[in-house]
Formats: sequence, C-alpha cells, structure tokens
Amino acid sequence: MPEVSALAKNSTMYKRAVSGSYYPDHVVFLGPALPSMTSSQLKKLDPIDFPAPVVLVAAEGVYIKSNATPAQRAMLNCVYHVLSRIPDHWTLAPIGEKAEIELLNWDAEKYRQALAKRGI
Repeated sequence: MPEVSALAKNSTMYKRAVSGSYYPDHVVFLGPALPSMTSSQLKKLDPIDFPAPVVLVAAEGVYIKSNATPAQRAMLNCVYHVLSRIPDHWTLAPIGEKAEIELLNWDAEKYRQALAKRGI
C-alpha cells in the first residue's frame, strides 16, 4: 500500500492522522488516532507487537502490523483517501476521546471483536 505512506511523509496529513479519529469506523477498525513512533522505537519491536494495527513514523512511512486484517488494511486506505482530499487550510475536529471510548465499549463492537478473535 505505497500511497498510504503519504500519511507519514506529508506533514499536514501526518498531523491530522495522529491527532485523532474523525469517524466511527476508524475507531472500530484501527483504534483511536493513528499512533506514532520514532524509527528507533519501532526497530525495537517485532511487527506483531505493534501497539496498534498501524504505526506512523514521521517523514518515513506507515508500518502495518503483520497480522492486520483485510478490514484494517481497507480502513487504513480509507483514512488515506479521506485525509488526502481535505484542503490543507481546513481545520479538522476529531470526534474526541469520549466518543472513541463509547464506540469501543459499545456492545455491538464487543461482539464484533469477539467474532474477529475467533476468525469469523
């Protein structure tokens, strides 16, 4: 997914991607915001131990967990396409931590996570 590397290489997209999530599906499939690490922090981790399905390294690239699901990869692609279309001069407002917590604790989401763990 080479084009999604712009999420880390473009400074405006990077700031937006790590500042929060902007819609519920982002939270459900990728977790709140996209986490950022330095290259040296990332090198210490096995890809399976990433703190989230995706990790951004500023000005370097986007790293995807080796066992990321097709849905997580699709959502990463969606985040890229959404953020790449928003003009740089616009100010975005993430949905916020409270909304993210509510989404992650939603009964339907807990059920979806249980099914995903079982490979269904």
